[in-house]
Amino acid sequence: KEVGTGSQKSDQSLGGLLDRMISSEESLDDARELQLFNWHCANIEYSTATDIHNLSARNWALDDENAFDGDHCLLKTGYCALAEHLAQGLDIRLNSKVKLVEHGKDGAQAACKVTLEDGQTLSSDVVVLTVPLGVLKKNDITFYPQLPRWKQAAIDKLGFGVLNKVVLAFDKIFWQRATPKGKYIGYASERKGQFYLFIDITDCTSKPTLLALISGSMATELEVTPDE
Repeated sequence: KEVGTGSQKSDQSLGGLLDRMISSEESLDDARELQLFNWHCANIEYSTATDIHNLSARNWALDDENAFDGDHCLLKTGYCALAEHLAQGLDIRLNSKVKLVEHGKDGAQAACKVTLEDGQTLSSDVVVLTVPLGVLKKNDITFYPQLPRWKQAAIDKLGFGVLNKVVLAFDKIFWQRATPKGKYIGYASERKGQFYLFIDITDCTSKPTLLALISGSMATELEVTPDE
């Protein structure tokens, strides 16, 4: 869908733009070349967690400048090890659902007060809120005073997508091992996004294991696919 009026279009769907480009490219008449093109599209969908037809052709790559530097890492003991290490010495309260966040009270001894579902209150100088976007969209937490209009508008407009991973364990390695710096095995499937990339995590699991990535609309389809 194109956005804008008159002869100057301000933006358009990245997927729509690419569809028109490949329809005019005779070089993509070959099925394998089209599958390779779709592989690159699936890689974009992996990095943005949505179908390319939901992306802005002008702004889809805005996250690139905010990406973290360094190599990709996999924690052998899981991310819980990182959380447990950071939590050492802190007052962690589980099963404590937040219902109200009061902030910015002039003259108050504590600038912020958090009220839990059971009525208990916590006071602090600041509150760092890291709840999922869906919680904010459902208004499960009340803010007083209300959030600024610009911030609430951002919450309403922001979206989140789907990325699925399937871990496959085997008795023996039957694939060609990748180089130490790149344990990625690309797969140009007939359907865009279907197991488009495999990551060899054998060294982390100590047994032959591949991690398959599913992106775009295929990831959404997998959400309702039975495990069998």
